[in-house]
Amino acid sequence: MVDTNWHAAQALEAAKTRCPRCQSRLDVFETPSGGRNVSVAFLGPSVETTAAALELFIPRDSGAEIQCPACNGRFDPSGPVRRIPALRRSTT
Repeated sequence: MVDTNWHAAQALEAAKTRCPRCQSRLDVFETPSGGRNVSVAFLGPSVETTAAALELFIPRDSGAEIQCPACNGRFDPSGPVRRIPALRRSTT
């Protein structure tokens, strides 16, 4: 016997990641068909007023990369983390 509530709960868990281009925080939901819904949880400062979208569907045949709905940047969430360098302080 299959517990349908368990499967429903598993489908609702999101993987959380951050777009390396615009720094928006994203939630990635895998659909039962193998596709992915990418939703913007928090917009990054560079796209707060110019975000292209807040949600995007990615079909299952599109590989490991995901596309950020806010800036349309493509990245592999399992790839190396690209850190933003710290601001340099003036020592005058």
